[in-house]
Amino acid sequence: MPNLSLAYVSIIAATCISTATYAGDLRVPSQYRTPQAAVNAATTGDVVLLAPGVHAGPVDCLGKAITLRGEGASGTTILSGGASVLRFTTNETSSTIVENLTISGGTGNEGAGVRIINAAPLLRNCRIISNVAAGAITCRGGGVFVSGGSPRFEACLIGGNTVQSSGGPAHGGCNSGDQATSNGYGAGMYIENAAVTIIGTTISGNLLHGSASGCNAGVMAMGGGVYKIGNGPLLLENCIITSNVVEAFASAGCNAPCCSATGGGLFLTAPATIRGCRISGNSQTGCGTLVGGIRFESAGIVVDSTRICGNTPSNLTGAFIDAGGNLVAIECPANCAADVNQDGKVDGVDLAAILTSWGACAP
Repeated sequence: MPNLSLAYVSIIAATCISTATYAGDLRVPSQYRTPQAAVNAATTGDVVLLAPGVHAGPVDCLGKAITLRGEGASGTTILSGGASVLRFTTNETSSTIVENLTISGGTGNEGAGVRIINAAPLLRNCRIISNVAAGAITCRGGGVFVSGGSPRFEACLIGGNTVQSSGGPAHGGCNSGDQATSNGYGAGMYIENAAVTIIGTTISGNLLHGSASGCNAGVMAMGGGVYKIGNGPLLLENCIITSNVVEAFASAGCNAPCCSATGGGLFLTAPATIRGCRISGNSQTGCGTLVGGIRFESAGIVVDSTRICGNTPSNLTGAFIDAGGNLVAIECPANCAADVNQDGKVDGVDLAAILTSWGACAP
């Protein structure tokens, strides 16, 4: 009988050891040297935990239903570098989750920060900042590039990203014939033919710069904050879109230059809904249709309980469906201290934002 008891104890101990070893948490760098190595090893339901610090990109999520999570306080875990720092290009679903990461230092000409192709990941509490899409005639999505799929962004910051397209030979610009062309779209985020949901997110300080010179020079520069085109609905809810810039310059040695530039904050085609947002302080300079705020490119875009104010040189162009509770003004009214999300009213959304941040402030 004692030997039998010993056998049971051995089985239980082995089971505990097995459970501890295969708990589903893969730690970087203590267990895996790089985030990609941990993703490669992960299986469905696993959590890849990145310690605070800077980790080298790029990272491809490989279609896996896993969570990629930064440990530590917001902004302390950074994924940096690569032509698209973070990639979802293998039919990822909403079971692929990225949380509490700063995604920075990306390059390339499409989706320098995040690249999503026909995928539906969830990005939550992420900071997509200081990525640059440049070096080509056509550049799209300094922060985020989305083509197809249905991704969701919650409580993120998409800021300080850049699209900088350079003039080159004729390539689908706004002129025809022998020309220098520069095409830039969506410094913060570029969206085409996708169903994208963006909740409680700030899109701020993104720069779209386009310039070209030469015979029949042509510049296209649209959507400093967000450029959205094609099928698939866009929902912007309780978001702040501010301080985004489109600047476009075209000069021609012969014939007149062509400049199609607009939408310092947003360039949108239907279907799209803007609800409970603040769109302010965006601008456009140089040539083109000078609209600092929003270019409504097609009919059918719904705007609800949103402030559109203080954009230069103008707030908007084009028609939208007014669902009520909107403010469009040359100057934004004085801030209400309790209106946390600056949508012109104090409600449960403001209370939730306060409760989420409850506790001692960082030193």
